[in-house]
Amino acid sequence: MQNSSLVLSARLVEDDRVLEQLVHSFWKLEEVHAYASGDDDECGRIFASRHCRTDGRYMVQLPFSRDAPRLGESYAHALRLFQRPERRLVCDSELKDNYINFIRVYISLSHMEPVNNVGNHASGYYIPHHAVTSKFRVVFNASPPTSTGVSLNEV
Repeated sequence: MQNSSLVLSARLVEDDRVLEQLVHSFWKLEEVHAYASGDDDECGRIFASRHCRTDGRYMVQLPFSRDAPRLGESYAHALRLFQRPERRLVCDSELKDNYINFIRVYISLSHMEPVNNVGNHASGYYIPHHAVTSKFRVVFNASPPTSTGVSLNEV
């Protein structure tokens, strides 16, 4: 039987140091820091003071910032964003049926309600939504700006 040995040597070159610094910086950025913020405390207070439970579901007011700018009119933009995919519904009966069923379920669960005063769009906030078809689901997007340039996500 023959003895064999393996000798390895490594040399650290300047490129390796730069790479090591980059990796170190990346992981430093990705660290999760545990901290309690005032916003978290305020959200807890809002939940504790303004929630109700109906039919096994919790309902709570959205935690708007105290100094939040005023939301503007959102109907026109939401309608425009809906009309684009609505054309797809005309051509795709399966997508149309799925979308209609989704809306009916959301209404039956009281997650949304029909608008009573169709002419007065300033009395509510309209969240644009669209269908994703890979595995059917509806995506709501509260990031488009309203007529004041402010979105629901911002406030």
